[in-house]
Amino acid sequence: MNTKKLGSLLLAGAMVLSLAACTPKEAEPTPTPSASAAPEVKTITKTAQGYGGEVSVTVTFTDGVITDVAAVGESETENIGGNALKELPGKIKEANSADVDGTSGATMTSNAIKSAVKAAIAEAKGESEPTAGAVAMKPGTYTATASGFSLLQPLEVKVTVSETAIEKIELGENAETYPFVTAAMEKIVPRMLDAQSVRVDAITGATGSSTGIKLATEAALKDALAAGGADESAIESFYTVPEKVGKQETIDTDILVVGMGGSGTAAAMSAAEAMYAANGGDASKVSVLAIDKAGKYGGTSCITADTMGINAPEYDATYHGGKDYVDAEAMKADWNNFTKGDAKQELLDLFFEESGPTIDWLISHGFDYGEGSPDGEGWEYGGPQRGFTPEDIFYCKFQYTGQGYGNWKKETGEMFDAIIADYEKLGGKYLLEVEGTELIYDKASNTVTGVKAVGYDGTEYTINAKAVITATGGFSNNAELQEQYLSNEYYPLQGAWNMYGMTQNDGKIFASALDIGAGTYNIGMPPMVHLQGAPITLHEYPVEIVGDENDVGFWSALPRRNSLNDFPNALASAAYALQVGMDGARFSNEAGTFQTWKSGPRYYTIWSDDYFQSVKENGLPGAGFGDDLTCQGGIDGGKPIPEVYDVIDLCIEKGIAYKADTLEELAEITGMDPATLTENVGRYNAAVAAGEDTEFGKSADYLTMSIANEGPYYAFVGASYIYSTVGGLDVNTDMQVLGSDNATPINGLYAVGTDSLGVLFSEQREYVTYGGAAQGWAYTSGRIAGKAAVEDLEG
Repeated sequence: MNTKKLGSLLLAGAMVLSLAACTPKEAEPTPTPSASAAPEVKTITKTAQGYGGEVSVTVTFTDGVITDVAAVGESETENIGGNALKELPGKIKEANSADVDGTSGATMTSNAIKSAVKAAIAEAKGESEPTAGAVAMKPGTYTATASGFSLLQPLEVKVTVSETAIEKIELGENAETYPFVTAAMEKIVPRMLDAQSVRVDAITGATGSSTGIKLATEAALKDALAAGGADESAIESFYTVPEKVGKQETIDTDILVVGMGGSGTAAAMSAAEAMYAANGGDASKVSVLAIDKAGKYGGTSCITADTMGINAPEYDATYHGGKDYVDAEAMKADWNNFTKGDAKQELLDLFFEESGPTIDWLISHGFDYGEGSPDGEGWEYGGPQRGFTPEDIFYCKFQYTGQGYGNWKKETGEMFDAIIADYEKLGGKYLLEVEGTELIYDKASNTVTGVKAVGYDGTEYTINAKAVITATGGFSNNAELQEQYLSNEYYPLQGAWNMYGMTQNDGKIFASALDIGAGTYNIGMPPMVHLQGAPITLHEYPVEIVGDENDVGFWSALPRRNSLNDFPNALASAAYALQVGMDGARFSNEAGTFQTWKSGPRYYTIWSDDYFQSVKENGLPGAGFGDDLTCQGGIDGGKPIPEVYDVIDLCIEKGIAYKADTLEELAEITGMDPATLTENVGRYNAAVAAGEDTEFGKSADYLTMSIANEGPYYAFVGASYIYSTVGGLDVNTDMQVLGSDNATPINGLYAVGTDSLGVLFSEQREYVTYGGAAQGWAYTSGRIAGKAAVEDLEG
């Protein structure tokens, strides 16, 4: 008998009997079997201190399980901390735990994400956040290291502690850049000691060095706590984040300079000189204030190597018998030819007239550009040099003494110390770690009357001024402005660019000028690109010392290093490679000077597997890859790399390399056009076979690697690194900002340096290669603006 059917009949009968037994009142309805209870969803957001500022993490829990994690950190660096913001949420979700490995090279951001997630987990469980264990350290001095700004050598810190407190923090061995690490030590150490915390804000403009100091101090404290027998959780006592004060302050000044890089320092110095002279040498009557968001002055100029100056009269008289180094008219004609006549002629004329005297002026304030006649060879710094390409025949590039011998950035920093000392003697004043955020503008009179600003401690400033000189370095660290303005009909520039420069150049005052109706000039031209490499930095492999005191890095003066972390950089910048744009088309001579910008922020290098088989057995061809400036020492040529495929797999995992069996598949997964890629590979192979590149003129010396007929094939992502944007605000010969009609000055507003550099260039061409043009304009325009602003006040 069917037992299921019998069971159903018995159940039906029981229900009928049950209903019959009810009283005459209306029977209760039979409840409908309910679906399973809805899942419990909780969404919790927590914050923690990251690399550059606050990191916010939102965690979603479904029935107690982590089902989504999203991390945001607007102040984290895109290609370092940004990697942690992208990678860690997925790892945490998969592990259902915050106990995951952090992202290499992004320790501060990783720790912030994990701390925030742990706090969210505690709240989701209804628990209070874990309390710190009692602090008990073994008194003494502990030494620890951490990664700072330099990729070549860890930053060493020595921390002296009592049983319960940090007593002293000292800097040990390091390869940090002088102005950066000096600013960090002078400012961050007192704040760490005062707050007894390693979670104080990093020093803007010295974020890498600041982070290294904080991480090394934290590691030393952990050692001290362990030695004292404290619980691991005791380190939490040193994680407090100081509160912002939130007070308001008003400052009145005649001249306000926003930004203290090369252009701002020159503008402030020039204004102080003019006002000092106008008041009979009375420093008390000099009313000039300069501010900078960074914790140091010098800006991007502190990491540059040379300044353009066209025939400096006093220098020429001293070292060249009074003869000009440059045929100025010939050079100007060459400049106009290069920029297709698009440069603003009266500004170009002014630059040619005043850049030479500016060199003499800088020398009078402590800048050292060497002595002697030019030789045009190598990196000698006796006299002005020629530019970067064989076509650059004009001796106009004045190099800082010592450049190329490891200490030139220190000497550059000391030159800024000298000019700032002169500025203060004349009565000039300055405030660091104060960021200008908005121009104060009176629309009725078309006049800028000051700036709103905010200090590192939260102080909100209203700075009233009769003239404002914006010297904020353009908008190289503002992806939104880049997306909006870096586009023209000539090149595919759209997108956000990697940068090698100052992250404080965020364009806030530049954007504010646009908001009040400032005009622009060549705003959409390509940014200044001098470097190229992978879009992110690997940190998974060690940095190996391969040199000694007789074999040092050109830029660092340290014993030469090698690291497989530089492998993607080597492939992104190989002169013998095939480079294609995001559409799959070849775009330039890969062995040319500063050419990758033509593809926009990203490009690809294309490889076939036979190349990597060779690298595995024989290493990189030729001299290999070496660049101590931006990388971790490079990779010597001819050294077999047996782990090459492991490195490739890591690059694929990081999203900076792709692999496919066919070129068509490679194009599809990278977003390139398959037909375009295959056609360009065929043309390039033909050029290699012929030993002649009729399309872009690449030398036969670099036509050494073709793409094989069989896969697998690889595409490595390359990135152009920018020092700064170039196109900027329109100005007249006094550096006054012009309105949107490009004719009427905005009263009280001046723009110098890369905030107005576009007046010398063209959207049809890139930044020039004569050498030092941006620095020359920075100092020259600043010198002109400072004097002009004072003269305008005098009426």
